[in-house]
Amino acid sequence: MENMTMSVEDYLETIYVLGRDGFVKSTDVAAVLRVSRPAVNKAMGELVAKGLVDKHSYGKIRLTDEGLAAAEKVYARHTLLNDFLISIGVSEKTAAIDCCKIEHFISEETVEKLSQFMEKNKRG
Repeated sequence: MENMTMSVEDYLETIYVLGRDGFVKSTDVAAVLRVSRPAVNKAMGELVAKGLVDKHSYGKIRLTDEGLAAAEKVYARHTLLNDFLISIGVSEKTAAIDCCKIEHFISEETVEKLSQFMEKNKRG
């Protein structure tokens, strides 16, 4: 994604996955990403400044509309890569690890072609 660091993508994806029902706690984000609460607080400050999240009292975090759109794109790319790796015989454990690495460096063109490939092979 343009102008997004790996860290921003990871935070957005984590908030998206944890917050499907609304707000998430910064402690939960810290636990999933295996970072400290101060690290999450610093990152949330940056994401708030970029207009990607709203942070409320007691550490509750929610994606803004812009943040949600970006997070959905990151998550879709992650899921596509994970599904592709599993479809070619990579174990689920290895696919989960590898797609987290690949998703930050893959081009939009490659994502689009991979998506078309997966859709074509799903049909038949």
